[in-house]
Amino acid sequence: MTMKFLIFVAVVLLVGCQTPKKSEKPVSRTELPITSGVTTKVPEYEPLDVIERLQLTTRFENIGFHQTAFNPCDLGFVSRQCGTQYVAAINFQLLCRASTGTTELVTHAELHPLDYGDVKWQIAGQRGFLRTDGQGMGQIRLVTRKSARKNRLILISNGQTLGLRAGEIRKIVLPQEWCY
Repeated sequence: MTMKFLIFVAVVLLVGCQTPKKSEKPVSRTELPITSGVTTKVPEYEPLDVIERLQLTTRFENIGFHQTAFNPCDLGFVSRQCGTQYVAAINFQLLCRASTGTTELVTHAELHPLDYGDVKWQIAGQRGFLRTDGQGMGQIRLVTRKSARKNRLILISNGQTLGLRAGEIRKIVLPQEWCY
């Protein structure tokens, strides 16, 4: 009886512990999760990847607008869209003046950076968020089908909005309302 019981338990354990493997279907890029009501799209490659492959990291760190044309297929990226594209980096500094409603010249001593400020941005149909550093410096990197140099870059912070041509952005002096 004991032997039959042990064989019975062994058979139950062997059969019970075997579960059929689930056939896992790979998730395609079109079936990505939805976050906050917005479909999250995974780009084929990131702007930083392009900047590094083109060895432009140092050049793209300087203040101002930097842009280079490239073909993703020539760089070894797997892409459905071969052809000329542009990678751009926009480096800028946001400075606030202490006065409001004035058009007078201000000295550098009268300016302070928008340090650690949260900024929304929009340009060429793309949008994102950034946080400036302790000196008010921010950087936007993007890949576009056409040059973004003449596009309007819109910055939004603390309920304030500013639009400037991307190619002209360097140091931006803002009214005090931006720096609350």
